[in-house]
Amino acid sequence: MTSFDINLLPSYDPEVERRVCFITGGNSGIGYYTALNLYMKGYMVYIASRSKQRMERAINDIREEAIRRRLKLSSSSSISNGNGTS
Repeated sequence: MTSFDINLLPSYDPEVERRVCFITGGNSGIGYYTALNLYMKGYMVYIASRSKQRMERAINDIREEAIRRRLKLSSSSSISNGNGTS
């Protein structure tokens, strides 16, 4: 059985190529993580939810989590470089 690594999937530059997706139920569960991963891969993500408050909270959470993950990736790449520079 082969393992799946989401980081091996292609990323898109939204300035060059616009990819759009619409996710229903993106405020929790698998919809939330799908929206997060697509957003981090450069997609323009639209989220639909029955509750406006939960949808807005999910959008803010996704943005914050994406920033947190990008910072973590950038700091781990500079550490693995061995000299503290990237």
